[in-house]
Amino acid sequence: MNQYLSGYCPTGYCCRLLVVVLFTIVTTLTHGQHPLGQYPLRFEHLSTSQGLSNNRIFCIYKDREGFMWFGTDDGLNRYDGYTFTVYKPDPADPNNHMAHNTVWDMLESRSGEIWFVTPGGGLHRLNKKTGQVNYFRIGPDRSEQYKPYDICYTMIEDEQGFLWIGSEGGLARFDPRTKQYRFYDIPVAKGADDRVWSIQEDRFGTLWVGTSTGLFTMNRRTGQFSPYYFGINPAEKQPIIESMYLGADNSLWIATQQRGLYRLLPGKTPLPDLGNTATTYIPTGQVYLTGMEILPHGLAEDEHHNLMAGTFGGLIELDPATGNYVTYQADPNVAGALSHNAVWALLADNRGTFWIGTRNGIDRYSMLMPRFAFYQPIPDHNATPRFENFISTLTADRRGNIWFSNARRPYFEGIFRLHLSDNRTYVNYTSQLLTPDLLIPKKLTEHSPADLISTIHCDRSGRIWMATPSGLRTMDANGQFRQYPVGFTITSIEEDRQGKLWVGGQSTLALFDPTNGRYTLYPIDKDGPIGKGGGQVNDILVSRAGDVWVAVGGVGPCKLDFRTGRFVSYHPQHSENQKIMYSRDVPALCETHDGAIWVSTNIGGVFRIDPKTAAVSTFTIHDGLPDNHVLALVTDQAGMLWMATGEKLCRLDPVTRELRVFDNSDGLLSREFTGACTRTPTGELAFGCTNGFVVFRPSEMGANSYKPPVYITQVRVLDSTRLFPLSPMTLAYHDNVISFNFVGLNYIAPEKNRYAYQLEGANSEWVYCGAQRTATYSFLAPGDYVFRVKASNNDGVWNEKGAEIRLVILPPWWRTWWAYTLYTLLAILSIWALVRYRSRQLLRTNQLLERKVALRTEEVIHQKQEIETQRNHLADALTELKGTQDQLIQREKLASLGELTAGIAHEIQNPLNFVNNFSEVSVDLIDELKEGPFQKLSDSEKGYAGEILGDLTSNLKKIKHHGERASSIVRGMLEHSRTETGEKRLVDLNALAEEYLKIAYQGLRAKDKSFNCELKTDFGAEIGKVGVVPQEIGRVLLNLYNNAFYAVWERQKAAPTGYQPTVTVRTTQVNGQVQIRIIDNGTGISDSIKAKIFQPFFTTKPTGEGTGLGLSLSYDIITKGHHGSLLVESQEGKGTEFIIQLPTTH
Repeated sequence: MNQYLSGYCPTGYCCRLLVVVLFTIVTTLTHGQHPLGQYPLRFEHLSTSQGLSNNRIFCIYKDREGFMWFGTDDGLNRYDGYTFTVYKPDPADPNNHMAHNTVWDMLESRSGEIWFVTPGGGLHRLNKKTGQVNYFRIGPDRSEQYKPYDICYTMIEDEQGFLWIGSEGGLARFDPRTKQYRFYDIPVAKGADDRVWSIQEDRFGTLWVGTSTGLFTMNRRTGQFSPYYFGINPAEKQPIIESMYLGADNSLWIATQQRGLYRLLPGKTPLPDLGNTATTYIPTGQVYLTGMEILPHGLAEDEHHNLMAGTFGGLIELDPATGNYVTYQADPNVAGALSHNAVWALLADNRGTFWIGTRNGIDRYSMLMPRFAFYQPIPDHNATPRFENFISTLTADRRGNIWFSNARRPYFEGIFRLHLSDNRTYVNYTSQLLTPDLLIPKKLTEHSPADLISTIHCDRSGRIWMATPSGLRTMDANGQFRQYPVGFTITSIEEDRQGKLWVGGQSTLALFDPTNGRYTLYPIDKDGPIGKGGGQVNDILVSRAGDVWVAVGGVGPCKLDFRTGRFVSYHPQHSENQKIMYSRDVPALCETHDGAIWVSTNIGGVFRIDPKTAAVSTFTIHDGLPDNHVLALVTDQAGMLWMATGEKLCRLDPVTRELRVFDNSDGLLSREFTGACTRTPTGELAFGCTNGFVVFRPSEMGANSYKPPVYITQVRVLDSTRLFPLSPMTLAYHDNVISFNFVGLNYIAPEKNRYAYQLEGANSEWVYCGAQRTATYSFLAPGDYVFRVKASNNDGVWNEKGAEIRLVILPPWWRTWWAYTLYTLLAILSIWALVRYRSRQLLRTNQLLERKVALRTEEVIHQKQEIETQRNHLADALTELKGTQDQLIQREKLASLGELTAGIAHEIQNPLNFVNNFSEVSVDLIDELKEGPFQKLSDSEKGYAGEILGDLTSNLKKIKHHGERASSIVRGMLEHSRTETGEKRLVDLNALAEEYLKIAYQGLRAKDKSFNCELKTDFGAEIGKVGVVPQEIGRVLLNLYNNAFYAVWERQKAAPTGYQPTVTVRTTQVNGQVQIRIIDNGTGISDSIKAKIFQPFFTTKPTGEGTGLGLSLSYDIITKGHHGSLLVESQEGKGTEFIIQLPTTH
């Protein structure tokens, strides 16, 4: 990666130029181009290997949901941080009407649709929900006049919702509502190039149009253009305006072809005075920049409001305040370098990521991501690591220098000093710069293994102490070496508050006094109380309390007791075997601000020792640590504990135990950490690696607080896919395999995004699925569900709201509500049928029982008759039968009574005939007497005799009258007792009912001319002819009619004026039966006597006006003779209704 640092002075020439070329290290380390305060950018690369349709990127856009869109030379691409969705012309797809595959520019309209333009296909619209693409070519007739307008370069949407399109043919406006175009002529000379390359609308609503012939502003109300001149002379040829960008401070940046980059501050009156030209940021006279060309969509601002510019020569980072700029270029040998020097499109997505579209794909870098400075003594170009880059020891002095070396370097060849202020590396304390040849060690024969450096330490006076197998060696500021031999190999050094050095080796700890060069030994006794096998001292820590702690291999952390000179070991609370395992190798010690001692292990993570209580607690992979192999520990100025584990750095808050992990996705270029680490007085931390070392400022490692928006991108049901489904989503019961795809849109290390989901209605607990972005459910029962998903960003900040979709799985038809209703109805019908069947069974049983009772009754009657005949004791037999047959039905009683009545009536009829005949003969004899012998009497005798004869005549007439009445009663009794019936035949019941109604009415009128009654008939034509005995039905009708007329006549006598007697006769057919209803509005029948009216000899008429046999006789005719029914409904004082029901067939 080549970078250039330059400044521009108003006089038009360069004040200073610093050119640092990577990987030709002469005066600096590999990545030492920037001071630590100006970290280099590290780019991540996306290309066709990750699913991009084409590596040539022309435009970049971020929609309101947070999805990234890329216009390429072969299709439109949508990116969610993981995968690309590609839209390209496809004649086989009916939803795809894309007319060209190259996308030059795009935007999202206020209605949420993606509009894009192509060079040859014109304007297109993409529906994000359905994926449907439509194109809107210019000109309905497709004439040659409009073809240039379909070659589109740029577009914007103004505040009114119109789309402004720059094309080969000039400027066009498209109204999305009416789908109509309007064209504008650029005021250029005839035949001149009027192509529009860029369009911009400023905060005052002014439309700026960049063309091949200069810059114009347009009055949208009048359609008039006003030129904006560059330079003092308007006649001077104006530059091609390739790109424009409106900055955060409302500055309008204008990129010209070969003429430089300009900055304007637009006002309400956009046309400036000719003498007030724009300020150029590309000074004239600089040969190396004369060929620079900023590409059409190559302007954007980063998070610091620096202007980024894309050119054919790389990416430029410009500081508008100073005019300084840095150029980033492609280098295939450098990880994280720009992928190509041709930078076509730029976009800062306002969520911390900067996107760069190049000719070789997409580059991006995080504006929020921690920037780690990485240093290599000898560049390895990401190939096999060189041992010269293996940094085994690090230390820092008070001047801001970082000293480093490796385990194969002898002390006399010098160690190296990185000066953070100028980012240069020197040998020892000299001004000799580090060069690659200085890192190549001499042959082993030229130096002894006793001269190799195991660790280094810079004391408070600035002297550098080096540990070698033969003892301590020191180097002062003049580069002079001095040796302090000791009888063991020193592996670690630590300085206490008095300036004395504690050194450790195999089974030994010693205190070295630099003032007299003497050692005080504290042997680590393998048979002492700390356990067997005292090993190498890997690290030493002098705490703020003055205690000396040592990390002893095979033993663990130990504290020196100055009173006894012995060591006390500390271990987590485990079994003895586990204690030995965890304490086998302890690489490092560190003290946090609370005075706790933290210990790293090779296989047990880290553990914390409280010196006051001797309590020990652990922190391992089960608590979030990425690896239990922890190589290095150091605290920053804020009290955070930093740990190196394998290829990752971890930051632990000792109080909250909150952990953050940094790896390659956060910008770490290290392969594997070695265990070397240090902290500078100004707060920088450095960690040694097998391929260099990393330096960074912990204070700049802020967390990403952005809560990623979460979307359910598609739901897959069996073989069908639904993009961005709407809620609620209704599925059939057989759609029993459902997959949800979801995404959290955080582009900063998206591989660290984490997800959790739940399906309310199936499970109530959240399923934390890590980086998995798919949830599948099978065989869900019908019902209502809510699928919810939430996501966290790379730093574990969760969007708890997330996204959700309501899911309705319809039941099969046999489990729907109407099916259950049908089941209920069927159950009710089944119960009803069962009840009805059982009722019929009981009815048949009852009928059978009744027939048996009837048969038994007949047998009893027959036996009674035989007994009567045989014994001639009728009264005794009847009494005995009445006593034994209390349970006989009323019908049989009446039958017996009828037979008895018939016999009695027959016996009475003969004497009555004699009484009636002789009374009539006696009247005739008296009449003859009056005409004969009576005339012979004297007048006095005539008076007396006439009086006697008159009395005799009157008496005889009364005898005859009452005799006839008795005869009538006898005849009624005989009719009531008669069992024979006439022959049934088909009769028109309507005519029969009407005929007897008239006979009854005329009969009553004949007796009393004053009687009047309204007759109403309603005969149903549907009843037709019915098989009955007409004489008997006529007797019934006549009887009922007479009763009705009698009832209304009686009410008329007692009723007030205004009463209208009415008798209504109605016939109809109901449920297979013929009904004859006789209704009157007479006196009615009380409830107390309603049950008795069909009993023989019961009457409500005065004595002498009724026998009480009419209704009884009528009842027998209807029920016995015709198997029908005779019913009565009455309300006293309002009227009575008799209902005759006859079967239509019998």
